[in-house]
Amino acid sequence: MVAEWISCLDKRPCDRSGEELDIIYSRLKDVKAFETFDPTLLQQICYYGYYEDLEKGITLYRQGDTGRNWYAVLSGSLDVNVSELLEDKKAIRRNKIGDENPKC
Repeated sequence: MVAEWISCLDKRPCDRSGEELDIIYSRLKDVKAFETFDPTLLQQICYYGYYEDLEKGITLYRQGDTGRNWYAVLSGSLDVNVSELLEDKKAIRRNKIGDENPKC
């Protein structure tokens, strides 16, 4: 069964009611990655954000791409591969639930 807050977040932003925005806000304010966010910013994330359930192995973006989205891992994990410009080594960092976009 899908959690109520995910059902609300899965709707198009323009189709969410005030009550659904409150449900999303109540859940996200307790996520570690969001705990220092100003309430107004968190409310905007609740309004404009949306839920994506991604398949294993999908590439969100590649090194050097211009970022258009901000992601938070709410369940599962992700790998971040970084190639150094001057070296032929790769650094891999595994991110866990609640991590925000990594800074490598």
